[in-house]
Amino acid sequence: MPIISRVPIDKVLISLICFISIFGQSIFYLSGAAVFVKVSLLILSVMLGIISLVLNFNKENIKKSIFLIFLFIYIIIILWINLLKGSNGLVNYFYEYVFLLFLILYFSTNTLEKSGTSYLLQKIANLILAMATISLILWFCISILHLISPSNYVQLNWGTPHYIPSYFNLYFETQKITFGSLEFMRNTFIYPEAPIFSFYLSYALVVKVFLESKKIVSWEVLVLIATILSTGSSTGFIVIAAVILTRLIINLKSRIYRIIISVIVLCVFSIVVIFIFQQKMMNNSDSLNIRISDILIGFHTAFQHPLIGSGLNNYSAILNEMDIGRLMVNGNSGFSSGLALIVAYTGLSLTIIYLIPILVGVFLGIKYNIGVFFFATTILFLLVTTIVQENYILLISLAYLLTLIYKKEI
Repeated sequence: MPIISRVPIDKVLISLICFISIFGQSIFYLSGAAVFVKVSLLILSVMLGIISLVLNFNKENIKKSIFLIFLFIYIIIILWINLLKGSNGLVNYFYEYVFLLFLILYFSTNTLEKSGTSYLLQKIANLILAMATISLILWFCISILHLISPSNYVQLNWGTPHYIPSYFNLYFETQKITFGSLEFMRNTFIYPEAPIFSFYLSYALVVKVFLESKKIVSWEVLVLIATILSTGSSTGFIVIAAVILTRLIINLKSRIYRIIISVIVLCVFSIVVIFIFQQKMMNNSDSLNIRISDILIGFHTAFQHPLIGSGLNNYSAILNEMDIGRLMVNGNSGFSSGLALIVAYTGLSLTIIYLIPILVGVFLGIKYNIGVFFFATTILFLLVTTIVQENYILLISLAYLLTLIYKKEI
């Protein structure tokens, strides 16, 4: 009876968490919904974690809870140190890291997550798939065929505030891209820029291919690939190439063939990456140069305070390392690497909360499940190349990867 009564509660909470999580970093989130998203996810995660623990109460799960209490104390100490250093906006980090802790509690105690094929991750991937399908239709009808006119214009608070066309608050046009002589609007759907939408799509793609073992030619995977291509995001293009070529290698039975094809695939993948970089240099050189510069700036800033960093939200430390040209009027003083930013802000103190789960996924994936390995490495790649260190989908992924150490089956 307890099992029968528990599952519907779990599924309702999980569905709400998945639905609200996809609005993180969306235009709605930036326009005032951030507090609702953060508070709602905090409450839902606490409820889900406590229900999971209470209804699966045993000695092993008590030990896991004690570990999380110590982790909570550690996070509070780090936030307190940052407060003493003059950091502001720490309540946001408190919401996010408490959310992470209770998701760890859920993943480590709930029987819905007893194997490496995560119930919650599949739910998120399916929701993103539905979102991709809708966005692809709207992008083709609005941005390519121009069948619908904007219903109004809204202010986008991303970088320098500016107004963008809105189509009944279901679709927004935020960025253009040029490929050779072709210029078109990127499919950014409800997000402020293509890399953010591409992050969600790439996440769903690796879940479908590596955790759910979907074939590349399945309609779900093809829809996700098509939608990533419509964003015009070079990060997404690299993920697509890596997923297709890796899946090709995994499907081979012969060890000799795997070695031969791996060498060929590595060469092809390198050519694809070089081609993408060349296109970026020709058509949008600032984007690539700034991304590389941001990674170097982040780590250089961290080396000055390797243990505790420059302080959470101390963006002035980042600006001090930037080229003067980026600080002038119409310059690009934004940041593009989530990992580099968290390293700069916190040094090793909070960076380990990001890297340890990824390393757990990498090592356990190599040992037991190559799909988990590629999921973990993709999460690392997306964290390095996109400003998603506070994204709730990323935090959910970290909780999942860390708790793989408790799984009997991966």
